[in-house]
This record gives sequence, C-alpha cells and structure tokens, in this order.
Amino acid sequence: FLKEKNFSTPITPEFVALFQQLLPVERKMWVLTASLNEVKLGSILIATYGNSAEYLAGAVNEHGKQVNAGQFLLWNALCAMKNKGFEWFDLGGADPQKTPAGIMHFKQGLNGLPYQLVGEYEMAQGWIAKLIKIIIKYL
Repeated sequence: FLKEKNFSTPITPEFVALFQQLLPVERKMWVLTASLNEVKLGSILIATYGNSAEYLAGAVNEHGKQVNAGQFLLWNALCAMKNKGFEWFDLGGADPQKTPAGIMHFKQGLNGLPYQLVGEYEMAQGWIAKLIKIIIKYL
C-alpha cells in the first residue's frame, strides 16, 4: 500500500519487521487483514503494552473504502483486544481536517475520550544527533 499510494514514512516495513522480531512473544504486534472474494481490501497494525492496545498503522485500498473495510478492521481489533483482556484501545488521531470522513464517523461513534498531543520536537543537537538522523533516514 505504501508503494501504491506513493506514501513516505520513516517507519518502514523493514523497521516494523525487525521490531516485531525483537519483541517478546507476549508483546508481538498484531496484523489484521480484510479481503472479499480473495481480493485484499486493507490491513491494520496493532501494538500492545501494559493494559493498552494501540492502532499503529493502517491502509485500505479503493475497494476497501467502498465496503468500509477500515471500520471493519478497527471493530474487529477492538473486539479481539477486549477478549485478550486489554482495558484501553488507542484508535489514533481524529482530526476533522486530516482523518477520512468514514473513519472519523466511526471513531466519534465509539464515544471515546479525546486527547491532543503537543507535537514533535527535536532536542538532540551536535554531530551525534546528525549522524543518528542520517542512519535512520537510510534504514
């Protein structure tokens, strides 16, 4: 989906695969996929920690959007994590300008507790910080 949508992110499939390898068995990330008549519609990635689960990433193709695959995947993830005993589920952001209308409607319908993050800031300076940025860029 990243290639299909020409989407760039520092969290590459290679990074996710390596991270998954390093996680202990009880904290492995979950991947949920949706398909209809053997046609892939989309997938989501869920991480767990403590008593919480978090929606990390997801992608749905055009056919998936037509049949609300994103909402289907999130609902099934919520149910699966609840059945596993997790008390909290972070669905990620719900920005009225950035979140697709269908996903926004779904998230609002769950009547969750909204919160807002302060944003990203970089504090590291000097040659070591620059070297780390270069290494991460090419991973």
